[in-house]
Amino acid sequence: MELKKMYQKNGQVKEFVTEKVRGGYSVDIAGHFAFLPIRPHSFSHNSSDRFYIESINPDNIVVVMAS
Repeated sequence: MELKKMYQKNGQVKEFVTEKVRGGYSVDIAGHFAFLPIRPHSFSHNSSDRFYIESINPDNIVVVMAS
């Protein structure tokens, strides 16, 4: 799975926001749905943002904004 390789290498991924959900956003990464939590700091998302995969488990994928 390509996402697991990106996770293991701590690589950045490109994602697309599909909808706002409780506590964050549902995003699409290479055909997989993931959760992007809203962090306490201000969140401004634009199309050029890159993200890191924070965790992968059988139920979901969590991504965080690259700093």
